Amino acid sequence: MLNPKCQLAGALVLLLAHRAGFAGVPAGTPAASPNGRPNIILIVLDTFRADRIGARKNGKSLTPFLDEWAKRGLVFRKALSPADVTPQSHFAMLTGYPPDALGTPVDVPGLSVVTELNAVGYDTIGLSANPSVDPATMNCVLPFQTFVSSPYVTATPVTAEIAERIQRHRITPREANGLDMYLGKLLSSAEAMNERLEGVLEGCEPGRGGRPVFLFMNFFDTHDVYLPPAGFGPSPDRLWKEWPVNGDIRGFPVQGNNPRHLRQVMPYEYADNYTAAGLQFLTELYDGGVRYLDAQLRHTFQLLERHGLLRNAVVVLTADHGEALGEGGFLAHGLGGFLEKPFEVPLVIRDYGISVRPTGPVSALTRTARVADSIRIWARTDDGRDPPPKTFRRHFNLDPLARIDSLPTLLRRDRPLASGNAISPAPATPSARQAATKKKDAPTKEERERNTELARRLRSLGYLD
Repeated sequence: MLNPKCQLAGALVLLLAHRAGFAGVPAGTPAASPNGRPNIILIVLDTFRADRIGARKNGKSLTPFLDEWAKRGLVFRKALSPADVTPQSHFAMLTGYPPDALGTPVDVPGLSVVTELNAVGYDTIGLSANPSVDPATMNCVLPFQTFVSSPYVTATPVTAEIAERIQRHRITPREANGLDMYLGKLLSSAEAMNERLEGVLEGCEPGRGGRPVFLFMNFFDTHDVYLPPAGFGPSPDRLWKEWPVNGDIRGFPVQGNNPRHLRQVMPYEYADNYTAAGLQFLTELYDGGVRYLDAQLRHTFQLLERHGLLRNAVVVLTADHGEALGEGGFLAHGLGGFLEKPFEVPLVIRDYGISVRPTGPVSALTRTARVADSIRIWARTDDGRDPPPKTFRRHFNLDPLARIDSLPTLLRRDRPLASGNAISPAPATPSARQAATKKKDAPTKEERERNTELARRLRSLGYLD
């Protein structure tokens, strides 16, 4: 159990007791060990495009830290979110259920994987920069023993850096539901999130007595409004000359023009309403947020290392959804599901003190809704318990830690809600001329055998569609 004196000055910390009373849970809590339940860390980068990790077309990278960090992990090149909006995608990741189940009678706190982790002895901690992900609004978040809410809903002082950024971007207050959206975004910076994380880790003493820890974090820096801090975005002169309405596309002065006449799309979400230079500048603002977030994530992992959470741990880094920046003629996300770009997300799984096999890139399609069942397998939440209800079918897991003796557990689970081809068939054998041309690039026998074994294991473990 977390330290009952766990507090964080200036933030709303909810101590929620949902550990006791679960049917079928044996008395006592297991002690974590290298062979026991691992620490599990789920990091969600809100509104983060999949193509922002790794080298760009110009050969440069916006994310040097994440690029290096991902080299020792399992990198899914084609990962899709189940929804292009925050609440539904987080719901699917924390329950394994389809996003459409959010808000239905099945949506209860007990559906959350956090409830199951509490029951098997985990210390569960959540921090969110996005007010849409909060115990006050989402049942699947409610079971966290400790939760630090977004500054949108907490009282947080305005620092000198935030005041400077407001002046540099010429921001005037704009309230929605009684909250200043600009100020809320700035207060939710990754630097502030790291400060809150450090306060929680020092005050709550997670993992005390060898207990495993589940930590969830939502970072908000690449969501609109696009307001990168000094040193990561355009100069003040360019801001004044080229983008007079700062990075808030919702405040773009051209309104009322709906060139494609789609009911679900607002005028500011049409790329047609912007000049080519305006779109490019908007993209630069977004990329400034990416660069800033990457720099701050380096500090995040230093904190996790210093507080011992990266011993015997598995880390999942992904996004709740992506963002359109002109593709298909649209901007933003939550466009109604007709555009692919907002569904494309990064997905990296990396181990610490545990042997993750296999590692490297995976090019076949997978879905982040499988994160919940992966967590269940890593934490062994089904040990000695009745299987979960089958009101909705859940997904296979993404488990890189599973061994062959884990397969019966995996195979008991229901099939994915929507199944596609497990692996695309191999291309037809090339002609002799093509083979001769590409012979120097052909994989070795050892590489072919490894790829075949990799595909077999991923398919059997439920990684791939």
